[in-house]
Amino acid sequence: MTELMKRYEAETGEKAIDMYTEYATDDYTRWLEAQLTWRPVSEKPKEGQIVFGMISTGWVVTQYINGEFYVDDGFTFGDRIGDVIEWLPIPPSY
Repeated sequence: MTELMKRYEAETGEKAIDMYTEYATDDYTRWLEAQLTWRPVSEKPKEGQIVFGMISTGWVVTQYINGEFYVDDGFTFGDRIGDVIEWLPIPPSY
């Protein structure tokens, strides 16, 4: 079971896998699609959350701190990014 499946079950109390077909349930599939959808900047990430940020030239890895997006790509940190158009949560690895 993946970390996303575990998170879905913890948040909803529902099973991610249909025990009869052994396939993902429709509810889990809809929830997963919602998790992997770009979000407008008006919908704020959690404080300190690391996300993908879409800017005019492509996407960057950013961290959301004090209402602002900052570069957090493993090499550079601390440069504020002012032109984030939308953001996407980074799914957990398994």
